[in-house]
Amino acid sequence: MDNITRPRWPAHLFADFEVLANQIEQYVRTLGTISFAELVDAAGGGARGNCSLYMRGNERILYWGRLSNTIAIAIDRLVNEGRIRLRPVCFFRYVMDGAISSLPIADPERLSRYRKTRWLPVVMTLPGPRRPLEPLECWR
Repeated sequence: MDNITRPRWPAHLFADFEVLANQIEQYVRTLGTISFAELVDAAGGGARGNCSLYMRGNERILYWGRLSNTIAIAIDRLVNEGRIRLRPVCFFRYVMDGAISSLPIADPERLSRYRKTRWLPVVMTLPGPRRPLEPLECWR
């Protein structure tokens, strides 16, 4: 599909949040955007666990689940420090990456209205000017 080599990350990376955060940031920098499914696939078994990442201030909006505590903290740190940002995408991105959530999909325009947990498909990208979302027909 593309000519980018996707590294398998050695287990020792998961012992240090900052080393792991730097590796994730470099991976985003190399690819431009990555989904959580793609990140977990690249990182291998060390990325899987019992943690979930939710939207700050709205715990009804899930970004991704079944992450290791280490990778969840590293991503949270990257987002809080402004080194990466999470951008909504069409759920087909996750279909192409081989993994989707079983939860109903959240519409980015209605995030504050949900009473039950929804999944908001996002990609990690570098900070910069806001680009338009992928086609909204995916959420309709």
